[in-house]
Amino acid sequence: MKAVADYAAFDLRRAAEREDGTLDPKKYQKWMADHQEVMTAFPELSRRFETAAKARQALDQAAASHAQARALYEKSAAGRFLGAGHPVSIMGSILSKPATALSTMQQLVRQTAGDKFARAGLQRSIVEYILRDLRGETSSPGTEEREINATQFQKFIRQAGPAMQEVFSPAQMRAIEDVAKDIQRTQEYLKNSKLPHGSNTAQYVASMQTHGGHAPSGVSQIIAMELLEKSMGHIEHAAHGTHGAAGRLAGLKIAALFAVPITAARRAVGLKKVDDLLTLAMLHPPLAEALMRRVPNEGTARMQGSGAARLIMRTAAAQVFNPAPAQVQPGQQPPSIFPGWDALPVAMQ
Repeated sequence: MKAVADYAAFDLRRAAEREDGTLDPKKYQKWMADHQEVMTAFPELSRRFETAAKARQALDQAAASHAQARALYEKSAAGRFLGAGHPVSIMGSILSKPATALSTMQQLVRQTAGDKFARAGLQRSIVEYILRDLRGETSSPGTEEREINATQFQKFIRQAGPAMQEVFSPAQMRAIEDVAKDIQRTQEYLKNSKLPHGSNTAQYVASMQTHGGHAPSGVSQIIAMELLEKSMGHIEHAAHGTHGAAGRLAGLKIAALFAVPITAARRAVGLKKVDDLLTLAMLHPPLAEALMRRVPNEGTARMQGSGAARLIMRTAAAQVFNPAPAQVQPGQQPPSIFPGWDALPVAMQ
């Protein structure tokens, strides 16, 4: 049943999903009507897709499963060259030893030449190490999650940079460095502001709009809205301007207008957390560039948010819908998880 449900999710996505990751209601209804016979034959499938909300949830769950499978495969492919242990921890250990990091990375690059999944696994493991281990003791407002330690992040890049350059492209290195700098700017502003970390989260988020006198970047807005979502519920509520105290804050509304379509797209392609989006951005520089742009006003926020959402969908599509099964040998192209996927036009994949 899982395979049938996964294929149904893929087919519905292809038939009714908009560029920004939302479902077109009319196309969803048509898809349900076209597949009524199948739904009747599989009551469990019918229950899973019987409303647009449930269908959206089914799509997100399938996408998350496939995104996780792809990430696990890439790290597993890298693990063949790293030996026993978790690839993320091993890469962190390698890069934390300045005396040997460069030579070890050069050796890994030679060993993984021609194996794009192993090479992608090395890159992913490094980025996940940064986002997993380089955190401080301070928790984000309204949550128990520890913030990324911007100082440690910058220090790590300075020390491990030469070794990282062996496996990352110059554009990827710039993307990683830009994300690190933006996180540091945001944290420095909040540290120097009048708001203590125990402040009301909505006030904390809205204050980021000033960002030291400059419009904050998209990354800052996404992180801010994620904090609000964790502490207050669905971020869509913050987008409705005049409803509620939080909605009346201009800075909060700008953040919401930018982050809502991006959050929808992120979930649509299986990226459960902001860290997953940051990982994708650091590995794909055009996406990082789109997310790093300043968001000065409501009109710009809406336009940039929708554009970034479409880019997320395009960037992540192949990784979500064509994960590699573990039995594929190094250097081989993995078969598709969905029947008929290879027959689709390239533009649709």
